[in-house]
Formats: sequence, structure tokens, C-alpha cells
Amino acid sequence: MISLYCKTTHPPRKVGEAICKANSTEALSWRIMEEIEADTWTIQTNCDGDTHALLYRIGSSIVAVEVNGDCAPNIIEPLMEIYGFENIKWIVYPEKDNI
Repeated sequence: MISLYCKTTHPPRKVGEAICKANSTEALSWRIMEEIEADTWTIQTNCDGDTHALLYRIGSSIVAVEVNGDCAPNIIEPLMEIYGFENIKWIVYPEKDNI
């Protein structure tokens, strides 16, 4: 699991929509799903229905994204492109099998 922190005043849904747009192709569609709690959203793909990311607000200027490690490059790259490297921070958590 990787936790990403994006410095932005954009709402989590808008951040999620940008990630989905950057990753959708004719064969694979990423989509933001319904709000699961107040201003908390998930991203899924049409091929497996698994949740690939969870987005929510922390304070007034940070959107947090919790993401499966396998999907992290698909999330990090669009965020850096849109918001800039200096506004993206991340923490990588070791897999439980390695602890």
C-alpha cells in the first residue's frame, strides 16, 4: 500500500477524475465510483471491479490517495503532471509478509 498526499485545494472527486482520465483507454476504463463517505471516493477499472485507490481530503489543502502498490505508477504520474512533483509526497508501506 502506498499513501500519496497531493497539495491542492481541488476536491478529491476532481483529483480522482483527472487520474481516471489519464488512465482510460478504449480497452480499459478507469472510473470514479460513488461517494462512500462525505467527500471520500474510490477508483475502479471496468475489467476487475477491484478498488485501486481511495481519495479523501485532509485539511483544507491536501488530498490523500491510498493506492494498491501495483497501480501506484498509474496514480503518481498523472498527479505529478497535473500538480507538479513538489506538491506530491508519498509513503510506502511494506507488505505484511515482509515484516
